[in-house]
Amino acid sequence: MKIAKQENGFFVVDGITREYPVYDFACKCCNKASVDESVLFALYFTEQCLGYPLHVNGCSRCFNYNTQIHGSARSAHLFDDQSPANAVDFERKDKPYADIWNVAVCNFSRVGIYLSKYLADDGSKQAYFHGDVKQPSLFWYRDASGYHYYKDPNACIKDFTEKVMKKI
Repeated sequence: MKIAKQENGFFVVDGITREYPVYDFACKCCNKASVDESVLFALYFTEQCLGYPLHVNGCSRCFNYNTQIHGSARSAHLFDDQSPANAVDFERKDKPYADIWNVAVCNFSRVGIYLSKYLADDGSKQAYFHGDVKQPSLFWYRDASGYHYYKDPNACIKDFTEKVMKKI
């Protein structure tokens, strides 16, 4: 675990050329941000492999905000003065969700996919993602009945496509 440094409103990590604005990763309650460098590396490598940037929806959560949104008590988004967030939520509405998934699962140890309430630029259904660097590796999707967990990322995306994206 290594907390990413902040300078002039951006996270600064050796080996990453992209500037990540701190406010994109800040808690929506307290506006503080603390993120493990490995999360930024995973996000950066995912973007590099895809060839385009991803939109960060959230990262750091204080305990108050996590409670307010009914987040897991063991959420990888939680941070405090000693421990940074180990997760980031992201999307890209104008690109195929399966392409993003296939690259994200190579860079994050745990990836979840959710149906977005927003449509893609072309009017199609879209998804957003959770990526984190906790162990053990785990993959999941969430639908109206709850969470569905997998050890195999290919089985997860197949079921998400068939049971969530094709149903709606």
